[in-house]
This record gives sequence, structure tokens and C-alpha cells, in this order.
Amino acid sequence: MVKGDRIGISNLDNILMIAQIIAPKGEQALRNELLRLVKIYNYVPSQAEKAYEDALYSEYLRMASKDTRSARD
Repeated sequence: MVKGDRIGISNLDNILMIAQIIAPKGEQALRNELLRLVKIYNYVPSQAEKAYEDALYSEYLRMASKDTRSARD
């Protein structure tokens, strides 16, 4: 969700997977990379970049947590 709105992001699963493989060091570097990758396939209004970045980072953490739980099972 971006600013409380549910939005669709093209290629989100692939973007999250690429970001996980690249795994930039540090939270801000990861946030920047997620936004950069999303902007390749999607229009992101400049005034909404921070909201997109926050939403993408939250989704990335949720996916990474799910992957960690799956690996333990």
C-alpha cells in the first residue's frame, strides 16, 4: 500500500527477487535499489517516491521473512 492506497506494481515479484540477489549493503542502499528497479517498469510520481520506497521496503522485508521461515521448514 502506498499512502493507504492499494496499487499494482508490474514485475514486483521479479524486482524483489533481483533486489534479494543483489542485496545492497545498508537499508538506504536497498531502498534506493528497490525504487530504481520499480521505476524501470512502472511510473512513480516524483512526489510519491518516498511513499513507494517505504511500501517497497516493507514488502521486501515481508518477503524476506517469508523466505526465511520457508527455509527453516
